[in-house]
Amino acid sequence: MKPQVILFDLDDTLTESKQKVSDEMAQVFSRLLENNKAAIVSGAKFEQQLNQFINFLPKDSNLKNFFSFPQNATECMTFDGKIWAKEYSFSLSNEEITEITNALNKVLEETKIIENEISYGERIENRGAQITFSALGQEAPVSAKKTWDPDQIKRRDLQKRLEEIIPQYEIVIGGMTSIDITKKGINKTKAVNWLSEKLDLPVSSMLYIGDSLFPGGNDAIVIQTGIPVMETKNPKQTTGIIDSFLKENVV
Repeated sequence: MKPQVILFDLDDTLTESKQKVSDEMAQVFSRLLENNKAAIVSGAKFEQQLNQFINFLPKDSNLKNFFSFPQNATECMTFDGKIWAKEYSFSLSNEEITEITNALNKVLEETKIIENEISYGERIENRGAQITFSALGQEAPVSAKKTWDPDQIKRRDLQKRLEEIIPQYEIVIGGMTSIDITKKGINKTKAVNWLSEKLDLPVSSMLYIGDSLFPGGNDAIVIQTGIPVMETKNPKQTTGIIDSFLKENVV
């Protein structure tokens, strides 16, 4: 059965980490939207998705076929041809934000994990529906991020410590240097299940493409929904995957 809707991770799947989408990817993704529904599901804020990807799609792209799930699907944004609308949001309260921030500061003090690290911008960012810890800061260069915790050992330790202190929240390892914290049960599976209900489609008729589908990877959690998945190594490979779908009339 051909996929009725395709969901994509963003960083290292559609673009390099926090980098502008390539012209080639923008063109092929726009072609996909002509006759097919697609979504981006990532830890990035909606504004980041706009500035990194959506705003660089061709002006005539059929965004009515597009769904944005920022902050690990704590929100969903759709476009009616004129304006973006928020379909839902699981925002954190001020009390929850304080509780999460205090827990993060506590484990960072205990582990000293970033004590001698250069910070490229804000390390603990309040994204409204998600608190994101970025070990090297929000603006760290890709070259620095790639070497900081490639095996996730540092962040798995932080994750474990946080789960002991604030088990009432969802705590997941993000991109290369980050940990994302949201309301319990709100993660990338929300996007899969919400689209299935919204479009009245079985999950088995959908497809998820991401670079981190391995155990512990930030895409792996979607597997529990039963959605078919396809792993990609980088945006170049993803471009080829989409292009092959179009050429073979698979989607």
